[in-house]
Amino acid sequence: MENDYFKNFELNQTKLRQLDGAQVSAMAVGTYLGDCDEATDRAYEESLVHAGQNGINFFDTAINYRCQRSEKNIAYAVRKLAASGITREQLFISTKGGFLPADGTPESFKEYVLRCFINTGIIAPEDIVKACHCMTPDYLQSQINLSLDNL
Repeated sequence: MENDYFKNFELNQTKLRQLDGAQVSAMAVGTYLGDCDEATDRAYEESLVHAGQNGINFFDTAINYRCQRSEKNIAYAVRKLAASGITREQLFISTKGGFLPADGTPESFKEYVLRCFINTGIIAPEDIVKACHCMTPDYLQSQINLSLDNL
């Protein structure tokens, strides 16, 4: 199915890129910075929707960005964009794995890692590098599944 996302925008073709057969905007919306709070969530959601409605279809995130909140903000924006006629297939979302996330707030980090990854046997304490990173296959698979749930 051909992606017709850009047909409604007057964009210079040099502002578009081909990525694995998909046409994406040369500019992406990144979701790394900001506080882990409701105000920042709303600002990201509004910005992502605005970007998607104005020719930017590339959203960048990671599970650890803003304690998983950024992935959830993208999910919100995807639903809002779908309601306005922009399909999920017209959007390109990149995420990353390996970093250990918190859940909602930075304060939840140690308890969340212990409860969700170490106590469940997904990772062992010695699998963690620099107190924030893990690249074991089981951990990466768990992160793919969690990102899919978030997104």
